[in-house]
Amino acid sequence: MYAWSLRTLSRRLSFFEIKYSDYDVDVNELKEVVKTEMEGPGNLLGYRALQQKIREVHGLNVPRDLVYAMMMEVNPEGLKERGGVGKPKRARRDKVFTSHGSDWTMSLDGHDKLCGYQNSMFPLSIYGGQDTYSGRINFLKIWTTNSNPKVIGKFYLEYLFESKVLPVHLRIDRGTETDVMATMQMFLCDKYNVLEDPNDSVLYGPSTQNKIERWWRELLERLERFFKQQLKNLAEDGDYDSTSMTDRNLLAYVYIPVVQKELDIFRTTIWNNHRVRRQKNKELPTGVPEHMYHCPEEHGGEKCGISITEEDLLEVAQLSDVLIDTDDFLEENFRNECMRHIPNTDEIKPADAANAYLFLRSNFNKDCL
Repeated sequence: MYAWSLRTLSRRLSFFEIKYSDYDVDVNELKEVVKTEMEGPGNLLGYRALQQKIREVHGLNVPRDLVYAMMMEVNPEGLKERGGVGKPKRARRDKVFTSHGSDWTMSLDGHDKLCGYQNSMFPLSIYGGQDTYSGRINFLKIWTTNSNPKVIGKFYLEYLFESKVLPVHLRIDRGTETDVMATMQMFLCDKYNVLEDPNDSVLYGPSTQNKIERWWRELLERLERFFKQQLKNLAEDGDYDSTSMTDRNLLAYVYIPVVQKELDIFRTTIWNNHRVRRQKNKELPTGVPEHMYHCPEEHGGEKCGISITEEDLLEVAQLSDVLIDTDDFLEENFRNECMRHIPNTDEIKPADAANAYLFLRSNFNKDCL
């Protein structure tokens, strides 16, 4: 036998292009992490997605089969339900979808599944944008409304400030909530001479023909159902009155930051870094959405986005006023009273969100308003 050091062994393996992963993890530590995830929205994830979340969020380098085995031990009924065994598959559509490359078209739409009955019971509205070429989710935002044009415009402008890249087209619904965003898009396209007619940079159509509309089902099945059950219990137990502005604001104070944190994790860790398989009748690339978005040339596409400057975005912000009176969904006095009882909502775990709301509701002093 050779008396090699670990460094020598690693160098020899590298020379012969032999790759390996160190899966030396504490099984008890993994079990506690899986238990924690099963108590939160992680119980809606399959073992592949949960393994990715455990690796990136909890920092444990574990193989999929070990995660599967631990899920089987901790929650065997839930694992079987998520498998979809025996469920009939939906018929595939015959239409073909194509796109030139990343940032050729961004699909944007609102999502109200957390709002409850008639989209008005709970003040929890989501709005998001998806790159139609790579399938990458560019942003997800939750607010008390997704029908305010200034709020939607602010979401889009914040994304542009972060990316500094303007998509060639926006695919949106024809509604009053998209007016400001559409105007901003046309203004910037005209400024950068993206298209001969800036009006062509905004594509209108029904939600049923908007690509992100299909993606909302992924979010519902793999994240939102966890929170929907909590909200349903609060309403049925008489602990929440949808006609009371105090209850609505208290719920928003607790749930909006908690859900936003989970949306960010789901977007960046679960969805944007999962592998897309080849689909019939879809002339789109296969691979990891994040990689396909940033390296479309490796997948037969091209980078179509237009680089924009912060100076021009500041001009858009000034002309549109979308950053004025849209920085908070609560009045200052109301938020201060909430912070007196729960100063840091970032510390609230998803499984404890309902209890945090009940605590806040029982201690909130309306006389301070």
